[in-house]
Amino acid sequence: MPPEILVPLDYSETSLNALQFAAFLAEKLGGALTLLHFWEAPPVARHGMVAAGSSGAKRGLTEMVIEQAENELTSFIKRAQLPPALPVRHELREGNALKETLAASETGQYSLIVMGTHGHTGLGHLMLGSVAERVVRLSPIPVISVPQPKSS
Repeated sequence: MPPEILVPLDYSETSLNALQFAAFLAEKLGGALTLLHFWEAPPVARHGMVAAGSSGAKRGLTEMVIEQAENELTSFIKRAQLPPALPVRHELREGNALKETLAASETGQYSLIVMGTHGHTGLGHLMLGSVAERVVRLSPIPVISVPQPKSS
């Protein structure tokens, strides 16, 4: 069975690197990719707050956040220049990146996770934590962490 590779994205250069590496692996192994991006609605959007758009039509803030996330995902996928024949699915999920990535890893649908790591160390790592590090430690499936590209 060809591998299904899960690629969590945050639209950073690091996640672009991870996506390109995952595409390389999937192409070589005859697999497919599922790109996963997470969004969290601002607290006010959870209470049904609405905003008027340029046309005067009122839309919920949650709808606007989802639309923005979809536009960013489409743009990011184009930027990655994935091989045209590579099977790619994408999903937007509301929620915390760590929790949702781990939930996806437990479905049995994926063989591997490929994700970027920003490489924080020392105090920065202590303060920010690392989603990638936690996924590596807690995922029931293998995880490849792709480091941030080095600046020259």
